[in-house]
Amino acid sequence: MRTDPGILDGLSGRVVPSDVPEIPISPEELLRLTGIAARYGLEEIALDEPGRSVVVRSRFGASCAVSNPTTFQNTPQPTNLSSPRKTLDAPIMGVFYRSPAPGEPAFVEVGDTVEVGQRIGMIEAMKVFSEIPAETGGRVAAVLVANGTLVQPGDPLIELEGA
Repeated sequence: MRTDPGILDGLSGRVVPSDVPEIPISPEELLRLTGIAARYGLEEIALDEPGRSVVVRSRFGASCAVSNPTTFQNTPQPTNLSSPRKTLDAPIMGVFYRSPAPGEPAFVEVGDTVEVGQRIGMIEAMKVFSEIPAETGGRVAAVLVANGTLVQPGDPLIELEGA
């Protein structure tokens, strides 16, 4: 009698016994989960429903590439360099919001004067909103990121003059 050696798992390199029942997941569901993980830089994402539990792990960690590079094409254009300028950068990865809620005014607009510690926006990461305080003061010369844009740590959000 021949013993079934199992199936080689291409991601982990482990042999999985072939008699382990497969959890039904459609390619669309798998693509949706991996897309969410890539969008938010997650190393792991889980789907837990009655009757099935699926965990998707990235071999590459949070640094995996996102398939839609247009999301990150918010490169500021060169501006007048006659006065010193400084950018206020994203401290964490997440979705940047310019106002506290839809329909409300933005925290800062071009021309506003910003003081140290003043809130310039919010970043949502995993359904948690974090206020972004100004690290330095000055006049807002440019808002470099559109409302609802996914940002990475270090991405410039606001450009200040006279900082």
